[in-house]
Amino acid sequence: MKTLIAALIGAGVLTSVATPASTQTAARGTVCDKRTELVTALGNRFKEAPSALGLAANGSVVEVLTATNGNWSILMTTPKGMSCLIAAGEFWQKLPKPVAGVKM
Repeated sequence: MKTLIAALIGAGVLTSVATPASTQTAARGTVCDKRTELVTALGNRFKEAPSALGLAANGSVVEVLTATNGNWSILMTTPKGMSCLIAAGEFWQKLPKPVAGVKM
């Protein structure tokens, strides 16, 4: 995660690092920006694209971005429009859809 934050800031893609409540340093904070900025940066730098999303109990949209090489990121966008990168990693695996009545 620190590498991703540093890469995005170093490339000039992101100019601020903040948690939803306060501004912090890149080493300690969460990357937050407009959704379009984060999705564009993740697409350009890591070839990630949106692949799944869901609605959280607090009204936020949780979105998974993945790349064919296994890179992945999870964004959360608040009802007020702020998006934050909340997790990132490697080796994403898409599981087959479960068949009704069959336990895995």
